[in-house]
Amino acid sequence: MAQEIFSDWDATASNNTTVTGDGAAIDIDEGCLPGNVNNAMRAIMSAAHLAFGDFPRGTARPAYLTAGKMWLNTTAATAPILTWYDGTDDIQFATINYTANTIALSGVVTGGSGLSDVVSDTTPQLGGNLDVNGNEITSASNADVTINPNGTGTIILGAATVTVEDDITHAGDTNNKIVFGTDTQSFQTGGTARANLSDTGLQVGTGARVTTILDDDTMAADSATALATQQSIKAYVDANGGSWTRGTALATTSGTAWSFTGLPAGVDEIILMPAGVSLSGTDELLVQIGDSGGYEISSYESSARNESIGGANSTTGFLINAGGAAATTYSGVVILTRQDGNVWTLSFDLHGRANTPEYGGGIKTLDDELDRIQLTTTGTDTGDAGSVNIMYRVG
Repeated sequence: MAQEIFSDWDATASNNTTVTGDGAAIDIDEGCLPGNVNNAMRAIMSAAHLAFGDFPRGTARPAYLTAGKMWLNTTAATAPILTWYDGTDDIQFATINYTANTIALSGVVTGGSGLSDVVSDTTPQLGGNLDVNGNEITSASNADVTINPNGTGTIILGAATVTVEDDITHAGDTNNKIVFGTDTQSFQTGGTARANLSDTGLQVGTGARVTTILDDDTMAADSATALATQQSIKAYVDANGGSWTRGTALATTSGTAWSFTGLPAGVDEIILMPAGVSLSGTDELLVQIGDSGGYEISSYESSARNESIGGANSTTGFLINAGGAAATTYSGVVILTRQDGNVWTLSFDLHGRANTPEYGGGIKTLDDELDRIQLTTTGTDTGDAGSVNIMYRVG
């Protein structure tokens, strides 16, 4: 066959015996020209074939291949491997899969000191995102998987949902953990659950399980599973929990009665505070209480005593001095306490006549809830000095 083109030329020089020129085959076999010329022409044809003919291939690297050339390893007929020859070693570059019509870059290098896998690279770096392709990042022989950013670096979990199969444990204290169960999670320290959260609420220690926090100023919900806000607790205590309210002082320089009305429902304790109260004559001082029907002026059990003068009693009010005298001033405290229902008790301690103590007590049951109190006299004498005020407590 006439060797017309480069692809017809043979890599073996002695096999190149003809060449086509101007449409006719020219014999260049040994003997038709001086041998050295023939051999030279054959060598040229061989080199041309190597340069421009078929891509070097075979089940082993062709012997004529020089450094820096690539060849196709056809050991696997349907998946030949494109290989680079560096003058010493063959480096696998890519596998061409004729069946799948794909090209896969090779991670394996044969011969030399190249890496055969990532394990051999002590400082591997990603050039892009790592796609697990449906697989897992795992370990062998129960080894830990550690993700440890450098310095102040932060581990960022960007997923919409982060799932753990079991507990979250503190590395330095394995008894400090978050334990997950079915619709429940427990926060443990020292191996003991300190807080437990479930569908039925939050439990701290072994106490009641809390389901909500209410803003209920009246505490009317009366729940055994709800906490109260700080604002609602304060509002309830202010209204019902024993805070004291001071009234407005009334001058006792005229008149025969000094009244405090409009006391709120639920009053449990009242302190009446006369300060330098004086009458124009010898009448005694009375404290009377009442409800929405007015002041009650009967059915009191009351007694008072003066260390110098003696004692006295009254049923028309709580008597708070024993025997009066013009220009005598009375100062001190009178305490009324709701004993139960509408039953009220009274005790007092005053500085009174002849610079001696005035003291005593009494009891009175009202028809309805107390809403008023007054300081008055046993007769018609009028006030001519001093003042009086009250403080009261609800709840």
